Amino acid sequence: MDNNFTLKKGFTLLEVTVVMAVVIVLLSSVISRGMHWVNRARFQATVREMGSIVKASIDYYNSSSSDPAMLTWPPDISNLAPIYMPQAIISSPLGGSYRLNFGRNAVTVSTVIPKGILKDTTEGSFLNIVPQASGDQISITESVPNEFSSRLVYDLSKK
Repeated sequence: MDNNFTLKKGFTLLEVTVVMAVVIVLLSSVISRGMHWVNRARFQATVREMGSIVKASIDYYNSSSSDPAMLTWPPDISNLAPIYMPQAIISSPLGGSYRLNFGRNAVTVSTVIPKGILKDTTEGSFLNIVPQASGDQISITESVPNEFSSRLVYDLSKK
C-alpha cells in the first residue's frame, strides 16, 4: 500500500527563498536606519568641534596682546594646540576640513558636509547652512566680547 502522506524532512526552495527575502528586507531597513543615526552623530560632533574652534580662536585673540590695537587672530587652526585646545582638529568627522575666517571682531569657522547628510536645524540659530554644488557649507560665527558688552552686563546686574 502506497502512502502519499509521508513525513517530509527539510524545506523547499520556495520556503527558503521567502525567508531569505524577509531577512534581507529587515536587514536593509536596520542598516539604513543605523547609517542615519551615525550621520546624525557625526553632524553633531562636527558642530561641537566648530564651536570649540571658535572659542579657542577667541581665547587666542584675547590673549595675543595686552594692547587692544595689537590683538591678532591665529594664523591657522594648528596654532591653537596645545594651549587653547588639547589638539588641533583639522578635519571634521564628515571628512571636510575646517576653515577660519576673521572679521574685525568676529571669527567664522566653516566646513563642507556631503550632500544627503541629515542637518539638524534645532542645533541653534548660530549655525548657518548654505547649499552648494559639492555639499552643504555649515558655519558658525561668534563675535569677540569687548569692554562695552561687559559694561552692559555690569550695568544691568547693578539695578
